[in-house]
Amino acid sequence: MASADTTTPEVSTPAVSEPADMPAAEVTPEPQAEEVVAVDTAANSTEAVAAAQVGRPEKAVWFGVYLRRDADLSSASDLREQLNAALGQDVPLSLLVARAAQQHVGLLGLNTVAIQDAYAHRARSVGERTASLRDALSAIDTDADGQPDMLVVNAGTLDLDEVHYPDTLSLSVGRVVDGRAALSLNGDVETTKAAEFLAAVAQSLEAPVALII
Repeated sequence: MASADTTTPEVSTPAVSEPADMPAAEVTPEPQAEEVVAVDTAANSTEAVAAAQVGRPEKAVWFGVYLRRDADLSSASDLREQLNAALGQDVPLSLLVARAAQQHVGLLGLNTVAIQDAYAHRARSVGERTASLRDALSAIDTDADGQPDMLVVNAGTLDLDEVHYPDTLSLSVGRVVDGRAALSLNGDVETTKAAEFLAAVAQSLEAPVALII
């Protein structure tokens, strides 16, 4: 008998290709917590401005009384315009307020008055109480001697109604709107005397001719 064919059929194995390189998985960095700075929204904006302007600590302790009244500055504003034209230079409103304060600061038992320049961070002299207006204008270019008893601040230059400083007695005049402005006093003085002083200053500004004599 013929022998049986025991040859094993050849099985072809399909070629297996190497997988293509897969792009590396993009790793998204974990979000980091943002630094949160606490802001005291209840802080008085005026105090913050004043502290930033003169480099004083924002958490300074306030002391004394605070008084405020409305003042008619229409006459003082008109006088300023006439003086500016006649003298050929700007007569600051703060100078007229300072001269009014000089006339009545004795009511508080005080003597010296200066103008606080919020931009230059300096207290400017306004001369002696008896100085002429020209002499007072010249004195503004110099620094006040020592520590003045009172600082006059023109808050209107900052487009504010008032600016005060926690460590000194300050008289603030605000922005003039329709001829009127806020006149306020803050510091360590007796309340009734402070009210009398503030009223006297307002009256002097309402009839300002005496301020230039």
